[in-house]
Amino acid sequence: MKRIKRLIVLAVAVAATAPATAQASPIDMTGEDSRYLHDQAVAEANARLAAAADARRVVSQQRPRRPRMYYSQPVSH
Repeated sequence: MKRIKRLIVLAVAVAATAPATAQASPIDMTGEDSRYLHDQAVAEANARLAAAADARRVVSQQRPRRPRMYYSQPVSH
């Protein structure tokens, strides 16, 4: 029951702050300024995604195998 009440309180808090943040905008900013900022943010996000993809590619590469210390096949005499 406590869990449900906490969830309801959280939902009400999010619902109360969502309209205020949606209406917020910087003072003295033109549409061109906001488009420029958006384009910069998108370029930075794409650069971060590319770097993360490179890191995943490096990690996913197979490591070279170590030579075996012994032969797993039985020796025939």
